[in-house]
Amino acid sequence: LFAKQLPKMPKDYIVRLVFDRRHKSLALLSNDPLDAGGDEEIIGGICYRPYPEMKFAEIAFCAVNSSQQVKVRGH
Repeated sequence: LFAKQLPKMPKDYIVRLVFDRRHKSLALLSNDPLDAGGDEEIIGGICYRPYPEMKFAEIAFCAVNSSQQVKVRGH
C-alpha cells in the first residue's frame, strides 16, 4: 500500500522503516462483503516510530487506498 500510494518514495526506504524494530505499523482492513474475493482488503496504513519517554510519535508513512479516498471538486 505504501509503495502504491507513495510512488515517489524509494521502495528500499519503505521496506527499511517498516521492518525496523523501532517502528510500528498498523493496517486498516475492510471486511466489506462487496469487496472482490470476500477476503479482507487493506484500505489504509500507517508506519510510525513511538518515543514513549517523550509521549510522542513520529509518523513515517500514512496512506489510504485510492478507492477509499473522496474526490472533492472545485468550490
